[in-house]
Amino acid sequence: MGFVFFIAMLEIRGFDIKKEWLAGVIIGVFCLFNVIHGVKAVKEDIKIPFTNAEKTGWFIRDKIPPRVPVVAINKFEATPVVGYADRKFFELPDGSAFSYFRWVDKIYIPTENELKLFGKFKSVGGVVVLSPTPLDSLRYPTAKLWQKFDQLSYKNENYYLYSLPVK
Repeated sequence: MGFVFFIAMLEIRGFDIKKEWLAGVIIGVFCLFNVIHGVKAVKEDIKIPFTNAEKTGWFIRDKIPPRVPVVAINKFEATPVVGYADRKFFELPDGSAFSYFRWVDKIYIPTENELKLFGKFKSVGGVVVLSPTPLDSLRYPTAKLWQKFDQLSYKNENYYLYSLPVK
């Protein structure tokens, strides 16, 4: 689009705009096109959020007590939520807290028994599990979907919060 605009500007550079109707039409079309698409872009920016991580993080910050651990199934996908939640999440198998992702880190998908063992280690009645995709009901049979954040967004990030009781 920029190249076409540049060529059109080179072509009409020597025209007298008051006498040449073609130059006025070309400039008018470019202005109309930019105004229409500019208004459309502003409306979409207002209507569609950039990311679902913001709502997810605020939900975690407001609804989950700091004592209850939030375990991320996929550390890479959960890192944007950490900043909005204003707390560290936990990763398994080592159970360490994290607030950022390093590209050299490997992603570990824990089993339900490992999540329950982690909850017992933390001495809580349950853990909250954050996943970028819905959890497999065969692999995590006692995990209950608590809240999902899968609205349309520019980054197309979806988050699912599960509560997992520790017994």
